[in-house]
Amino acid sequence: MIDDHRVPVAPGLITCSYCQPEANIRPPTNSFSLARISYLNISGDAPSSFKSGAVTGEWFWYRSGIHRIGITLHLTAIVPAGVLMVFQFVPIIRYKAILVHRINGYLIILLATLGNVGAIMIARRAFGGTLATQSAVGYLAMFTTISVALAYYNIKKLQIDQHRAWMLRAMFALGTIIRCSRYPTCVSGNNTYVVVRADINSAFGEEQKASMVLTFGMAWWVAIAVHAVGVEIYLRLTAAEGERLRGVSYEMQKKARMRNPGSAGLTADRLGDVGKWEAPQEIA
Repeated sequence: MIDDHRVPVAPGLITCSYCQPEANIRPPTNSFSLARISYLNISGDAPSSFKSGAVTGEWFWYRSGIHRIGITLHLTAIVPAGVLMVFQFVPIIRYKAILVHRINGYLIILLATLGNVGAIMIARRAFGGTLATQSAVGYLAMFTTISVALAYYNIKKLQIDQHRAWMLRAMFALGTIIRCSRYPTCVSGNNTYVVVRADINSAFGEEQKASMVLTFGMAWWVAIAVHAVGVEIYLRLTAAEGERLRGVSYEMQKKARMRNPGSAGLTADRLGDVGKWEAPQEIA
C-alpha cells in the first residue's frame, strides 16, 4: 500500500514528507489491457489494484481532487477501449457482423476520447510530470483525437481506405504506452529537499521512482517515433489492400450517389497534387 504522505517533487529530488520507512513498492510493468483490468479497482487495497500498483508516490496526488477524477476517467475509459479494439480487426466481425463492428467502433471512439481527457487531467503528475511526459501526453491526445475524427469523417463518406488508414494510425499511437529514515536531512522538516539516487534496481521505492521519472518521458517519445514509423511502413506494405478498399468505397459511394465516387472522403487526389483516381474498370 502506498503511504498517503509520500510527495514526489522532481527527478532525483524529494521532500521529507515522502521519506517514510514504508517507501518500498515495485513500479508497474508494461502489459496489455487485459492484464490491466484489475486497475479498474482504483483505490482498493488488493495487490492488483491501481493504488497498489502505481509508481511510488503517485497515489498522493491521485487520492483526491481533480487528479482523482482524471485517473478514474482515464482508466475506466482507456482500459475497456483497449480490450474492444481487438475486435475491430477480426475479419469475420467486419464482414459478417457489420452492426457489431459499427457499434463497437462508436464505443471505442467515445472511450478513447474520454481517456484522452482523463490523461490530460493527470499529465502534470504522471510519472513525475516532467516536460517530456507532459508533452507526450499532449501530443498523443491531440494526434489520436484528430486521427479518430478523420477516420469517422471518412467512414461517413464511405471512404473505407482512408477510414482504415486513420484508425490504424490512432490505434498504433494509443499503443505507445504499452510500455526515509535513510536521509538524515529530513529531520529538519517536511519541506526540506534531499537528493535521491536514481536506481531502478534499488530495493527502495523512492530510488525506483527517481529512475522512472528521469527516463519515462524520453522512452515514451522513442516509442511514439517507433509506432509512427511502424504504422506508415505497414500502410505502405499493404497498399494493395488500401486500393482494394478504395474500389469498394467507389462502388458504395456511387450507389449512394455521392459526388466524386472513389474520392468522396479526404483523399490525396482531392487535397493534394496527386492525379485524379480512376476506378479499375474505367482504367481498362
